[in-house]
Amino acid sequence: MSGSANSYAGKVKPRKPDKNQIEQMSDYDKVGTRRQKLTDKQRTFVYELVVNQCIPTEAARRAGYKHPSIRAFELLDKDHYPYVSERVEEFRLELQRKYEVTYEDHIQQLAKLRDIALQNGAYSAAVNAEKARGQVGGLYIDRKEVLVSRIDVMDKTDVVKRLREIHHQYRPILDVTPEEQDHEGSRSLEKDT
Repeated sequence: MSGSANSYAGKVKPRKPDKNQIEQMSDYDKVGTRRQKLTDKQRTFVYELVVNQCIPTEAARRAGYKHPSIRAFELLDKDHYPYVSERVEEFRLELQRKYEVTYEDHIQQLAKLRDIALQNGAYSAAVNAEKARGQVGGLYIDRKEVLVSRIDVMDKTDVVKRLREIHHQYRPILDVTPEEQDHEGSRSLEKDT
């Protein structure tokens, strides 16, 4: 395939979205004006921008435009191509509605997973799914307590006791008295005191 015009070596091959996926919206907009149909490139641009979440320039490149940065700007400009930017917004909203997570759907999905796990004998997975359902339902409370001793809330006897514990625990490190040397020129601690 060397020299082939259809070679995508090192490039992402553009995907053609299903025409109905983007064009399934009404032929008329909110005001009642007939919508202009998108071209294949515009449809691919919308698809890449929304579904694959590309930056506009990359979406235009994948759609096959010659000057992707300029075309991306034009396609999203409401003055140049209002019907394209409108489709982008509508398609995003449609996908958000389609894939939104609701409490009821989440609980039902976890119940289905639990049932499938039980049918397959995967008891650990079934228990995990059921526990997750309980957490979503608020049956479990994840509580953590962190106890910290602060010196400003301790009384004098507690402070002295804690200091003794620390001194006992770290005695080998804390007891470092210099050995006395009787060499000329060196001084002893006992002589200074």
